[in-house]
Order: sequence, then C-alpha cells, then structure tokens
Amino acid sequence: ALPILALSGTALFGNEVKPRRGLSSSEAFAQYQEKKRKMASHMSVPSSGGADLEGSKGVDSEVTPLLDKEPKRAAQHIAEKQGKAVLYAAISTVIVYALAVVGGMQLERWDFVTALYVLMQTITTIGYGDVQVKHPALQLYFCFCALYTLTVCTYVASLQMYKQMSKSHERYLHDQLAGRTTQEVHSWLRPESAWGRLLMASVPAVIDILFGTIFYAVFEACTCSYGATRVEGCRADDYATCVQTGGHVKTYFSAFYMSVITLTTVGYGDYSPRSRLGRGVATLWMVAGVIAVGNWIKGVSDFISELQHGSLCQSQEIDKHAFHVIDRSNDGALSRSEYVNYVLIKYGLVSEDDLDMIERQYDEIDIDGNGSVKWEEIQEAMARRQNA
Repeated sequence: ALPILALSGTALFGNEVKPRRGLSSSEAFAQYQEKKRKMASHMSVPSSGGADLEGSKGVDSEVTPLLDKEPKRAAQHIAEKQGKAVLYAAISTVIVYALAVVGGMQLERWDFVTALYVLMQTITTIGYGDVQVKHPALQLYFCFCALYTLTVCTYVASLQMYKQMSKSHERYLHDQLAGRTTQEVHSWLRPESAWGRLLMASVPAVIDILFGTIFYAVFEACTCSYGATRVEGCRADDYATCVQTGGHVKTYFSAFYMSVITLTTVGYGDYSPRSRLGRGVATLWMVAGVIAVGNWIKGVSDFISELQHGSLCQSQEIDKHAFHVIDRSNDGALSRSEYVNYVLIKYGLVSEDDLDMIERQYDEIDIDGNGSVKWEEIQEAMARRQNA
C-alpha cells in the first residue's frame, strides 16, 4: 500500500511537478520513470538523517517500512519472509515424502522404484490404481501426504500468482504510459508479449507429451510387468511372444493417449507404465509433465485475460460521467492525485476499496487535517498506534 500512497498522495513529499504540454509518448514515459525513481528515493531514509531518527521518542522505525533506517522496503521484508517459508516447506516436504517411500518399502514390501512411483502418482493426483496401497497405516499416511501436498502447492501457487499478476500489471501499465500500441504489446516477436509467453509455456508441455509418447511406445511396446502387476504366463522373449502370451501392449496412439491423460492428472488407469524402467522414468516425467501442462493451462488463461484486458483499456478518452467519477472531491476539477488514482483503478492495479483504505490511513497521519504530513505528525501517529 505504501508505494501506491506515495504515488497518489500529492502533498506527501512536497511540491508536484506540473505536467508539460507537447511531450511525445516516449518523453512522457521517461518523465514517469524519473518521477517513479524520485518517489522511491523518498521512501528510504538517508544515512545522514539516521541520528535524528534514532532520537525519536517511542517510535521504532522498523514498524514503519517508509521510515526504515537500513533502508529496506516493505516488499523486501515480505519477500524474505516468504522465501524462508518456502524453504521450510521444501525441507518438510522432503521429510514427509521420504517417510512415505520408506513406509511403502517396509509395510508393502515394494522396491524403491515402485514406492517412489506410487508416491508420485499420489502427489500429482494422477492415481492410475495399478499398484494399490493395502496396509491401513500406510493408507492413512498417504491420505496425509495428499492433503499436505495440496496445502503446500496452494501456498506456493498463490505466491507465484501474486508475483505474476504484479509483473503483468506493471508491464501493462508501462506499455500504456510509453504509448505502445496493442499490436506492439502483443507482437509475437517479443518474448515478453502475450504471444511470446504463451509460446514459452506451450513448448515444455508439448515436449513432455511427445517424450511420453515416443518413450513408452518404444520401451514398453510390450511388457509382462513385474511385482503385483506381472501378467502370469507372459514371456517377453520378443515382441510377438509377449503379445501372444498376454503382455501389456502400447502403440504410438495408446502411448500418446496415456501421456495426455497422465499429464492432465485424469489417470484412468487403463494405460500406465508397467516396466521397471518405465516406472522409474515416470517418477520424474509425471512431476515435470504435470507442472509443464499446468503452466501451459495458466499461460492460455493469462493470454486470454491479457488480450481482453488490452481490448477493454484501449480508449484513453474521459467522458463526462468518467470525469465525475474521477473527481472524488466533487470540486469540479481533477487534481493530479485524482487522475493517478483513476489510472491505477482503470488498469486494475488497485481497487476503489484499496484507495479508500489508503486515504483513511493518510487521514490518521494528517492530524491537523491540512492536506500535508510532517515528520512530527508521523511520529505522533505511530506513537498513538503503539499505545493503542
């Protein structure tokens, strides 16, 4: 909220820069970047002013990222905490999955490859059902593994979604302020464009599907399997003998079908890896493929969303109704902060509720209500908040 407050609060950091007429789009964008850099410099405290801050009464600057002495922004603190949370989640995940593999080897008497293969089916939600968990204790633990995986994946996905949305919004706003046309923004020649990102998301998914198709059609053209899924009486002396004695057969079509059904986590179970080599490869292929296909689905969603976003935000004109909506003070004139707030809302960077909350926070700091905030007022507001 603080960077937006700095951007939209017209009197927080002194005099405003009046807009100059006749600027080209590139010059306007350069001016925007320069103002953004100056605003960022205001959000940190110079080292020369550290002594004054240390003498402040009853106010710990660490609770106010705007006044941090190091200086660090609030976003950096959040990123550090999130990084530690992801690290702890990764360590705990390794422990949980290792116990699942050991449990499968001890309680079900699986070998390492089979135990890891069943675990990968569980955490990717594929669930072929070709190798079943029968021991009650292990069944209970695999239930825990499934719920744990969904929880961790949801948390990590939410972090990634927030980062991607922030990058997408910032990139779109920059393109608009720089005066780029929709054709330039979405040109497939630009890797960072919507077309480019869709292509980059599609390539790994296609590679994983093709790999599964070719690998299992070649190396599991016919197999007698092993362990609990072995076909009794099957002989794998050669392809013809394997087929005649009831071995599991895969053509290129059935291997492609299995690859798509697997990597979309449907997992019917009519076709699945049967050989020891096939299941060993599947422990990596399933995880990588599910991630790649999930990323492709997200890429398609982002592509459609960005195209729609671009088509909805083409018009830069402000009609009379929009003018009155932007004029939040109802004084018949648009201030710089009102126009900035309008742009932020228009491009989906903030909501009206967010701006209302920011303005309420500013009003709490602006004790005398004169529309500007001094350092003494910030001190008093922070002391009041600490004592509350």
